[in-house]
Amino acid sequence: MLWLILQYGKLFATGVSMHPGSALSGIVLVAMVPTLSIAAIISRNLYKKTGNIWTPAFLNALLMTTMALANTMVAFK
Repeated sequence: MLWLILQYGKLFATGVSMHPGSALSGIVLVAMVPTLSIAAIISRNLYKKTGNIWTPAFLNALLMTTMALANTMVAFK
C-alpha cells in the first residue's frame, strides 16, 4: 500500500512516477492489495472451521496464482 501511495502520489504531483520503468508493478499491486486482505480473512475463517492449515493455504495459493496470471496475461493475435 505504501508503494502505491508513493508511486501515484509523485505521479499526480509532478507528472512523473517514482519508478517510471516499473509500470506493471503498480497495476498488479492495485489488484493485489485488496486480494491479500480478503485472502487473510477467508483463510482465518476457513482454518477456524476446518482446523486444517492446508485447506486455506491451498485455496490462497490458487487465488494468488490466478490473480498473478490474470494481471500479467499477454494476448497474442
